Amino acid sequence: MTSSIARSEADLSTPWFRTLFHHIGNTGAAGALDSSEVKAIGTGQMGFVVKARLHYGSRVDKAPDSLIIKLSSPDETARQTGLALGIYQAEVNFYREIAPRTSMQLPNCLFADCDHAGWLTIVLEDMSDVATQGDVLAGGSVGQAKSAVTELAKLQAPFWDSQEWLEKTWLSPQSATPLYEVPPLCLSAFLERFAHALTDKQTAIFQEAFPRAREWLAQWHKPMSLTHGDFRLDNILLATSDAAPAMTTIDWQTVKMAPPLIDVAYYLGACLPVEVRREHEQGILKHYQSELAARGVDYPWEQLWEDYRFCAIYGVLLCAFAVKVPQTERGDKMFISTAIKYAEMALDLDALTLLR
Repeated sequence: MTSSIARSEADLSTPWFRTLFHHIGNTGAAGALDSSEVKAIGTGQMGFVVKARLHYGSRVDKAPDSLIIKLSSPDETARQTGLALGIYQAEVNFYREIAPRTSMQLPNCLFADCDHAGWLTIVLEDMSDVATQGDVLAGGSVGQAKSAVTELAKLQAPFWDSQEWLEKTWLSPQSATPLYEVPPLCLSAFLERFAHALTDKQTAIFQEAFPRAREWLAQWHKPMSLTHGDFRLDNILLATSDAAPAMTTIDWQTVKMAPPLIDVAYYLGACLPVEVRREHEQGILKHYQSELAARGVDYPWEQLWEDYRFCAIYGVLLCAFAVKVPQTERGDKMFISTAIKYAEMALDLDALTLLR
């Protein structure tokens, strides 16, 4: 079906869906499909998402009434950037190679492919009737945080310190290098845009961390495992019905082999109020430790805590990308909120002292 990778909503015609169903072996749905309609439901910097409604001439088992389709950006510059960073192929590879090997809750993927020009098509089950997207601005609860680190343990345990997966070019820690070349270039623009909302101590965190981003990357050490890379409530579907898992994780463009506490620290730093995080983070980390142990991974507490402190710098560094995307009112609220939270986390944990 590679030749049928969609480049726009216009490509997602009824014949295209029939071809899709034939490709995945659902000949009943292919034969019964009468018509379809698609509507854009979300846009990002590197792509956009549409929802397809499908209508059949007769009722067929396993014929979906709707699907979610993720496409690459129609903007040439954005698409070439996504292609150069490897994020399109990474998400395709995730659904093809990793999803079948983890018990983490994920949407069912019917089809995933991209081509050498950066055109991407990922077709997922539509969970909108049973789940809703999380909101990092609204924040989450301690119970949700424990569920989140349980999901991370499910993801990470099968790949813990796996040399096989560390050597995959598209997953290797070395492939993350371009990400950490960005913060040193963004410090002035970041402070110009956001320093008014930060205290002097918070500002100092960014002033020290951004120029040392590549140093921080160079200090990555084992254990290594799979990381989502952008693990926060906005990339999690929360159940609104008993028919859905409590949490389903989406958006896998930044998947990497990396220090596993990156995802834990990134989630806790952004998705809990500062005071709640301070009170409960050790309890949540011990829950994470026990979930790993239940899956055969021994992560001694002293090392886990030290690695968590080190990984608190990750959220600080990713704040640099706030100045690399178009400015919006909600975006600025989110960036200011998370910048404050990550700076406070780094201060609380004395994280920058671990940069040698």
